[in-house]
Amino acid sequence: MSALSVLQQALLFVHVIVFAMTLAAVLREDLRLVQTRRIDANRLHHTARAVSIGLSALWASGLVLVVIDAASSAGPWLPSAKLQAKLIVVTVLTVNGWALHAWVFPRLAGEAVRIDWRLWPAAALGAISSASWVTASFVGVARVISPWLSLAGFMALYGAVVAVCVGLAWIMLHAPRAIQFAHPRSK
Repeated sequence: MSALSVLQQALLFVHVIVFAMTLAAVLREDLRLVQTRRIDANRLHHTARAVSIGLSALWASGLVLVVIDAASSAGPWLPSAKLQAKLIVVTVLTVNGWALHAWVFPRLAGEAVRIDWRLWPAAALGAISSASWVTASFVGVARVISPWLSLAGFMALYGAVVAVCVGLAWIMLHAPRAIQFAHPRSK
């Protein structure tokens, strides 16, 4: 086993751990928003900072992994459909994150904000973020089916996940206040 192989495995491990921690932060915030239907700007700012740091670390470690893979290739190296899909999804995730930081989060600064239809642009960007994180997760572990999926197949899957997430965001914003999530009744 070469030193490069050990480095690649260690870097992959770090990449997966950072991904898990960053995804957990995103999902925790999404779940809290769904449960409370309120936006706490301070908490959102803290989560956004953690996610930005995580995403930066993921880009750095991911690009180094791609370079190691390309350098250790016996023949001409071409990125697989899986890698192309992951790069597209993560690029959309990054641009979407920039839009959230530039346009949405500054408007949410201050006290807690009630979720309603006026937050549609923020909700749509948040849904795209969630869809991108979920799709990046799937693409990252899609070793079994990746030989049978083309780039178009991965992108069709991504489009479907984005459509579902944006649809759920629309429903959340437009659902009457009478609709509440079921909570067990205390006896």
